[in-house]
Amino acid sequence: MLSLGLWAGRAPAFHVDGVATWRGDATAAYSLIHDDVCDPRALGVFSVAEPELRRRGLHAGFGVIVGACVAHEHWPEVRALVAHGHDVFSHSWDHPCLTNEVARAQSCDPAAPRSVDFGKEIGRAAATLQAAAGRAPEFFIFPYDVCDPAAVEYLRRAGYLGARCGAAGVNAAAFADPFAVRFDVFGPSYSRTFGSPACAFTATGAVPVQYTTPPAAYSAACRRDVLDRYVDDAIAAGGWAVRELHGLDPADPDGWETVPLDDYRAHLDYLVGKVASGALWVEGPTTVVKYRLAREACALPVAVGDTLRFAAPSAACRRVATVLSYRVSSGGADLPRLLVRQGDRELPARRIAPGRYVVDADPTRGDAHLVVSH
Repeated sequence: MLSLGLWAGRAPAFHVDGVATWRGDATAAYSLIHDDVCDPRALGVFSVAEPELRRRGLHAGFGVIVGACVAHEHWPEVRALVAHGHDVFSHSWDHPCLTNEVARAQSCDPAAPRSVDFGKEIGRAAATLQAAAGRAPEFFIFPYDVCDPAAVEYLRRAGYLGARCGAAGVNAAAFADPFAVRFDVFGPSYSRTFGSPACAFTATGAVPVQYTTPPAAYSAACRRDVLDRYVDDAIAAGGWAVRELHGLDPADPDGWETVPLDDYRAHLDYLVGKVASGALWVEGPTTVVKYRLAREACALPVAVGDTLRFAAPSAACRRVATVLSYRVSSGGADLPRLLVRQGDRELPARRIAPGRYVVDADPTRGDAHLVVSH
């Protein structure tokens, strides 16, 4: 490896052209979120989902029902999720309907208890999760996707960065409110694409009933269309898709809207292909929200020789510190291969065209050095 000053070609005149919309200059972003972690009906996230993700080098989001982790002593498994780089956050203490508003509560399970004890369901859950798993949650998943404005305000005051509280659909690249994150639910009867041509009939030819027909009644082609088409929609829009999943079949025979394991594996393989093509960045929602906010909060570096020089970060930038991807040009010099060294870390760089690169660096960790690698 050589510094640019020792490279055999002429020394390039680097210029920072801007920050990429998504990490790695991917076209779109995608977060696969597993809800109800530690619930006895969703333990397939530990035994099946996480190993399948890890095998493919993918990260996902895991919404923890903290009281269930306490009751069933699943903290070793939760800590393993954190250790493997997954995004672990709170899904409340014991999954109640977090509102007293009658109209909002209609979207909850009628048998679910109601609660506006945000101190317990949000505050106590966060403190316990941090103590047990070493992770202070900054993203929140509301039970039943019922978001009481008072609860959202509690999250804001508590320092959270976002919540899944939007309508069905794809988030724009410049989404304005991280507490109104849009999403789609699996299975087909709950997806925003219910009634699409691929899912117009069940596997036996019957007409499906919304919110009633179970995933297993649909064809595999339908289920995979629900999973993959949402990713395609995000790529077409250059936005961010957030997929909501629960248990896996057959690991969770009593789970809610479980996804068959073959479909899950096929979907992960689909993601791997999109990542390899540069079309998709797959990461948990906390990191995606931080990236979106840091794009605006953190100043661009200035290229000086082979160094990206960062100004002292603002408080807003430090609040959402994460690795950003910068588009860099080399003044016409086409270098064989670049990598980035920042402090004690080596970060990715990718050639996207002759003399043009995407390089990763954290704007809160000081200057980054560009190195030619043969």
